[in-house]
Amino acid sequence: MYYDIEKSGERIRKLRKVRGLSQSQLAEIIGVHVKTISKAERGIMGLSVDNLLAIAACFNTTVDFLISGKEEYDSDEKINVLIKKLNTEQKEAVYGILENILKLSKI
Repeated sequence: MYYDIEKSGERIRKLRKVRGLSQSQLAEIIGVHVKTISKAERGIMGLSVDNLLAIAACFNTTVDFLISGKEEYDSDEKINVLIKKLNTEQKEAVYGILENILKLSKI
């Protein structure tokens, strides 16, 4: 396996578009020049580890996904990762929903 910058760029572009961000907006969020995003998305230039980490955090994914396209978490780990990102009020709402699902599944 190697860092295929073209495929990585495609994944970044898709994530950015799904999120509804322009290249300029993504560049501003992660603190780089818009040309860095443009070159990365076109597969002209690979990104530094720091920039990959920032993009992964921005899109709630992993660097492994950006580089290889593979998700490294199983479903339980994904839930834990997402829950850690919630504030207290959001966590309470999620817990309430889960409790209701469990109650309904016992019927």
